[in-house]
Amino acid sequence: MRASARPGAQLCSVALGGELERADLRELIERGADAVYFVEAPELEHFTAEPYSNALEHMIRRFAPEVVIAAATSTGRTLMP
Repeated sequence: MRASARPGAQLCSVALGGELERADLRELIERGADAVYFVEAPELEHFTAEPYSNALEHMIRRFAPEVVIAAATSTGRTLMP
């Protein structure tokens, strides 16, 4: 059973990168995501905070999620604050 912000809420994943493998995106669905949103752009090939935060901000403004969480990796800890 999956916890959610409210009953019926979707669990969505966001992927950012220069060239994303479609198999990796499908795997997110196979692992439980209801939807996968992704941004592919040359400036996202290697992690730098500003292009990634701009892409994530765009996604958040567009889809207005109830909750946003990220992995406690160096990337997540840099991007999320």
